[in-house]
Amino acid sequence: MTYRCRECGYQSVKWLGFCPQCRSQDALEEVSATRRDVPEIVDVRTAVGTVRARTPIGIDEIDRVVGGGIVPGSTTLVGGEPGVGKSTLLLQLAGAFAAAGGRVLVASAEESVEQVGLRARRVGISSETVALVGDSDIDAILAAADTARPDLLIVDSIQTVIASDLGATAGTVSQVRECAARVIGYSKKMSTASIIVGHVTKDGGIAGPKTLEHMVDVVLYLEGENSMGLRVLRGLKNRFGPTHNMGLFEMRGDGLMEVEDPSSALLSEWRCCVPVCRREATGTRRGSGFGGAGTGTPAATVGPGSATRAGSSASRSHAAARGRRARRQRGIRQRCRRSPHLRTSHRSAGCARACILDVRRSTRFDGIVG
Repeated sequence: MTYRCRECGYQSVKWLGFCPQCRSQDALEEVSATRRDVPEIVDVRTAVGTVRARTPIGIDEIDRVVGGGIVPGSTTLVGGEPGVGKSTLLLQLAGAFAAAGGRVLVASAEESVEQVGLRARRVGISSETVALVGDSDIDAILAAADTARPDLLIVDSIQTVIASDLGATAGTVSQVRECAARVIGYSKKMSTASIIVGHVTKDGGIAGPKTLEHMVDVVLYLEGENSMGLRVLRGLKNRFGPTHNMGLFEMRGDGLMEVEDPSSALLSEWRCCVPVCRREATGTRRGSGFGGAGTGTPAATVGPGSATRAGSSASRSHAAARGRRARRQRGIRQRCRRSPHLRTSHRSAGCARACILDVRRSTRFDGIVG
């Protein structure tokens, strides 16, 4: 006999008036232990033959992320921020899976059946093998799945379904863990692939206990980009394939569409605007022998008129820089003469060095090499 907390599911062998894990003030409830039968022992060589091959979903981007298709009896967790397109993507997944000959049951606890039907009409899903059920009781959903016997079960979302025998509110740790455990158990027992939708917290992690990610077989995360309407599907965990693949989608009016050429989509708005140094562009160099000695005039270029245009622009820029330097130098000298404590020692070496240093500092970025 054990005792369990209603809020977080903490279990203890003795009764307590509070929960030491979640600090709930409610007393632990008694749970009667049931004896189970001895499970069947199967040889590892024969167990491999009982698993069917992967079933392609029909959307190339998703098939690449999950490793070639969905495995029967597996459970996939799909997370993402609100409004990123999780329900739309999974509804399109259901339509593609049904078009390939599979049966799909979509259980929505967040939206009504009419709302899901409107979205299915918008994305163009009209298959007879896609069934909808609107209920928040996980036992009722699994009972409907037992009647329909689908090849794929989609639960949207795991934070909104409840197990009525627990007594806690939806979204608590105990509810999320228990509901997920029942979906996983049904999938393994009936060899039905299941996909559950998970909410995220304000930190970006999937809401609920961390054990939820350990319980499922595949964890996918859908990210959004607001400026271009792109969506990226990443694999965070996959027991049947790699996790380094990504799928790129574009949000449109009729749903999420695959991006076949990511390079052109990501670089469509990019323009090359690398700044070019004016001195290198005009071919000028002071004191190098290309032009006048120390005059900053440009070297002669090939073609009539090109040297004249380049030389005139370079001469104007250098003349403006020399004028700015001369004006700064005159201002420093005037300030030196007006200063009472430097009036008598203006022509001293220290003052002259200070003036020259200030002039060099002020003309460092004028394009003139002193």
